Amino acid sequence: MATAKRKTRNRRTGQLSAIHVLKSKLGLEDDDYRDILEGITGKRSSAQLTDRGRQRVLDHLRWMESGGQTPDPPVDPEKGRGYMDFRKDDEPRVRKIKAMWIQLGKAGKVERTTLPALNAWVTRQFGVSLVQSLDSKQLNRAIEQLKGWLDRN
Repeated sequence: MATAKRKTRNRRTGQLSAIHVLKSKLGLEDDDYRDILEGITGKRSSAQLTDRGRQRVLDHLRWMESGGQTPDPPVDPEKGRGYMDFRKDDEPRVRKIKAMWIQLGKAGKVERTTLPALNAWVTRQFGVSLVQSLDSKQLNRAIEQLKGWLDRN
């Protein structure tokens, strides 16, 4: 019995260490890192993650480390949807928009919190196919629109 607990504890420690090493390698700011955790698992701290949650975060961070070279981000086996893609080379306002999109999903105001869903909204609002393609003025307008959406009841 003690051996099983030790193995579980060692696995947990190893996963948490790997998560934090990848966080550092990717140069993620703490808020961005926590937004990624929340977008993937619903938790803002890696200490609160289950084994499965830690593995999902690791898969996503490894995907980010590869520069997104795999065809798609990892898929949540329960929901069958891709996670929101936070890239370290995204402009800070793009990361903010992505984080706000996740908040809208948590508030039940958008059904899908994936990057393709966000890009579809960006296309409808601004006539640009990717959130990363918005110019400075459009980024500011998008943030203001999302804030207004979040503030609505």
